[in-house]
Amino acid sequence: MKIIFVWVAALTLIILSSHQLSAQVFYLKKKADQADVKEILSSQLELVNLILPEGKQRATASYQTINDSTSEGILTIPGLFPLNTGKLIDAVMHLVAVNNKLKYTYTVYNSTNIAEITNSEEFSSWKLHPVGEIYCDSYYNYYSRLYKNSAGKVVMEYHPMEVAKLPISLQQRVKDSVTVLLKQLAEEEEMQLKAGLQNSVHVAKDFHDGLAAIGIAGAGTDKDGKSVTLYAYIDTAGILVEEEPYYLMASDFQEHYALVIDPDTKLWEFIPDENRGSIEGTFQHAYLFNQGRALVYRNTGFGFIDTLGTEITKLKYFDARSFSEGMAAVKNENKWGFIDLNGKEALILQFDKVHDFKGGYALVGKEGDNRFKSYYIRKDGQVAYEFSSNERAIPATLDELRNNSLLPGDFYNDMAIIERDGKQIYINITGKEVIRVKSRGCKLKLRHFVNGYARIEACGKWGMIDRNGNWVIAAEYDAIGDMFNDRVAVMRNGNWGFADKTGQIIINPGITDRPGAIQKQASYDYVSNFSEGLAVVRVNENYGYIDTNGQWFIKPTLKNARPFKNGFACVIFPEGEKEWQYIRRDGTQIPIYLPDPSIEF
Repeated sequence: MKIIFVWVAALTLIILSSHQLSAQVFYLKKKADQADVKEILSSQLELVNLILPEGKQRATASYQTINDSTSEGILTIPGLFPLNTGKLIDAVMHLVAVNNKLKYTYTVYNSTNIAEITNSEEFSSWKLHPVGEIYCDSYYNYYSRLYKNSAGKVVMEYHPMEVAKLPISLQQRVKDSVTVLLKQLAEEEEMQLKAGLQNSVHVAKDFHDGLAAIGIAGAGTDKDGKSVTLYAYIDTAGILVEEEPYYLMASDFQEHYALVIDPDTKLWEFIPDENRGSIEGTFQHAYLFNQGRALVYRNTGFGFIDTLGTEITKLKYFDARSFSEGMAAVKNENKWGFIDLNGKEALILQFDKVHDFKGGYALVGKEGDNRFKSYYIRKDGQVAYEFSSNERAIPATLDELRNNSLLPGDFYNDMAIIERDGKQIYINITGKEVIRVKSRGCKLKLRHFVNGYARIEACGKWGMIDRNGNWVIAAEYDAIGDMFNDRVAVMRNGNWGFADKTGQIIINPGITDRPGAIQKQASYDYVSNFSEGLAVVRVNENYGYIDTNGQWFIKPTLKNARPFKNGFACVIFPEGEKEWQYIRRDGTQIPIYLPDPSIEF
């Protein structure tokens, strides 16, 4: 019965003609039974009498049985239909049910002149297409025919469009009309798509779960007079998921939900992909879902909701961070603790500093009597390792903590990085140093192992070690990336290249030349890590992509480019100024179809 209520609510602002009423009933309730017919009559009677002017005769409804198989619902509306003379005539609508199913509807007008009806402005406003002796709706979903009954009154019937049941003389004419309509709709769609291609994308985010957020310049301006960027989502074919609204801000999708700022409320809300349901509620700030829980904020404080929008904690915390490994850090009265996925405070608020749980352990700290004490704790609160007086945790910034970054003090691949006697070392959970790195007397700055290798700074230069602590790339570069696709980016004197796992420079070997040497190829003044077998390279302010052998996949002709993720990359072509486009992994472009963004909120 849901459709009926939606339909009734939508019609409360207009006065229905008998045509609109019959057509809507017929279109929406093709499978209606007798109970539906009675509900339609009841709801429409109430609606019509509500909108009829005061002092006007009221509409009436009745229900009658014709025979064992046929019944009718009847709605009589006085003075409903306006003629061109200004006269209002009565209309009586009949809903005919056969074998407990709505079969068709018809309306009897208080007129004996068919032309008086069909030549009226009211009839013209319905935009019916005459095909022989019948009138079809704009999309040929149903048709009407007019005739006089035995009493000489004009009758208009409404039927579903079943071409095979039409008179043979009309069947081909209807088919031809439908063909013309489909061609017209296709042409209109093509024109809209071509028009959409003229709009430009100023912000393009990576694809996640088949959707990407894009930003375009809207018609509105901010307080500084600058154009407001409005956001929407496209699928991998470049088609907008929704024609509107455009959001004031939009995040990537994560765990089937994205965060957007509603243009009316200026508040954050969650929107689902096609595999999840909506979440009610708006927030002053919110974070993406982790492990089915999202950190949100309102005036009362921070708290967490689940994917149904239910609060699993009250929004009461002074500060909090997203879930990691089933636990989330929360803070009240200047003390930190942890809650579990059910919102229960699993570890009471007692710590002065905390990291998130990583690898089964969390780094925490307390102010002691004589010094700040640091510990690694398990999820049950038991201390796994207590720092000695000659040890300290390597400090992390608030942004690193908030963004759930991998920090030196976090356990990753069964190791953490701490400082002991002024030196950074790798330890296991017992505090034992597990990898010794030859330092040549230099102070080392360690990083976590990624894909079996860790980048290390020694004496102000960067190199790379393997899991045995052996230097595979000597510490002689000004900067170094992480190992991806068996390639690592290295930079010297502003020129980037790539080394393999043995440390041999296999892409742009000119970076090893002495300063001032004549270069055999243009410098790479920027490179990304390899992602999906390709890396971004900038040469003379132009961007391109190389493969793991250093061959150009796309020559450096682009004005900007970002690494491939999930099979797609964002680029700006030479002819574009700030217009981002998407390319597939095979290098083909995705056309982005945008409607007119001049929507003012």
